[in-house]
Amino acid sequence: MPNEAQKTFKRQLLTLDHSIMQTTGKYGHITVSGLVKLMSDKRPKNTIYQRTRALTEWGYIEAVIDKRKNKIFRLSQHGVNELNMRGVTLRGRSLLQIDLARVQWAMEQTGFIETLGLEAQPTVKMLDGVIKGETPKALIVDNPHYHIANTFQRLDDFAKTASSSAPLDIIALTENRAAEFQRYVNTNGYSFTVILQIIDI
Repeated sequence: MPNEAQKTFKRQLLTLDHSIMQTTGKYGHITVSGLVKLMSDKRPKNTIYQRTRALTEWGYIEAVIDKRKNKIFRLSQHGVNELNMRGVTLRGRSLLQIDLARVQWAMEQTGFIETLGLEAQPTVKMLDGVIKGETPKALIVDNPHYHIANTFQRLDDFAKTASSSAPLDIIALTENRAAEFQRYVNTNGYSFTVILQIIDI
């Protein structure tokens, strides 16, 4: 019969497992380094790595890129179902590079980062992330598979809703698109920041 200490340890692991799954659901795709930095439940990297192995074996998450310790995880359908049963809201996955760009951006920020439910609020539905706190900031990640006009429209919508000088980072995944966004921002007098982020998978 397990003693009280063993029961408590198992309970803590279960809490950590759900924290890993919820953070994965919040960003769509995420690395172990992303989990270490972005989870509210701070744990050592090795502990999180061990739990991702267990969660993968149990079928709650899956590695979409499997380069030894540089794995990229997403929730499996089993993991989605488990969180849905617990009433957890999930963002859902988008293009792998877009999710990873969002994770990279979030890791470099300070403050509470929201990626969930943005599409439900008319004023922020064009955003991919929002930092709440002393220095709020918004994020738009360009999808290189869509026509660039789609992202231009998102920028215009944000400028109308917030302001042309509101803090906004625009992440472009290719050099050509970054140059186009910089030109568009300058031409329209927006003070948004264009960031080139090439995701090497």
